[in-house]
Amino acid sequence: MPQILLKTLLALSENDIRLGIAVTVRLNERDDDPIASYCADESAFHKKYFQQKGHNILARGGVSFCLLELAQGLWLLTKAVRRKDEGVEEIFNEFAGRLFISFHKKNHSGSIKLRAQIQRMVVHSILERPYSFLRFDGYNQVRLKFDELKRIVTSNLSDWQKALQAVLAVYLIIDTKQGGAYVGSAYGKDGLWGRWSCYASESFHGHGNDEGLIKRIGGDKNYPENFEFSILEVISKNTSEKDVRKREGWWKDTLRTRKNHNNRGMNEN
Repeated sequence: MPQILLKTLLALSENDIRLGIAVTVRLNERDDDPIASYCADESAFHKKYFQQKGHNILARGGVSFCLLELAQGLWLLTKAVRRKDEGVEEIFNEFAGRLFISFHKKNHSGSIKLRAQIQRMVVHSILERPYSFLRFDGYNQVRLKFDELKRIVTSNLSDWQKALQAVLAVYLIIDTKQGGAYVGSAYGKDGLWGRWSCYASESFHGHGNDEGLIKRIGGDKNYPENFEFSILEVISKNTSEKDVRKREGWWKDTLRTRKNHNNRGMNEN
């Protein structure tokens, strides 16, 4: 499939390219996690990174993009504006938060001139809906990669914390590399938030002190990056630990994750 340049997709004029800039927000920002900041509060993110760095140096008639680095060489277009006499207007809103762009920066500056990079900016993909894995959309919509779970926990994102603290649960961890599944349950006073925070902690990084997961991870500290977390059943906090564990056992039998089922499961019992 032929590559599509960013300038072609957006139909940028020569004047757009000559005057335009891109404000780049990288993963190694020292004071916070910019991806978590963007997903938690777009307005605050753009005020902090985009308006301060980009608007003041943008010439009249010029365009400016805010690009958030999601992985090395992979950027998300979070916002685009054009400077007018009376201020700035938002443009290309249909692509904001949806358009992934591939290119490798050659400098460490927070702002780059479009004319210097535009020929290397290639469309990677376009999401069906805006990038928002850190927004809580309901218990039945939860499917998190391990690095996403870590970001949610370490950033103490309030909507997730309130939602997960409010319930007990039976949850599922899938190994996307080798296959196999682990079924666990949360019945402590902090509900599912407390249990999943354990997995995200430095002490129990990825295994949560579960024997089957410890064996699966072995000596590879990066192996938990293959884990994916979801919720099988939400349970009232008025439920006893005994009854929660019964539901955990029912799901283990239903999904055949116990060790004696011989299906490469990660549960030990």
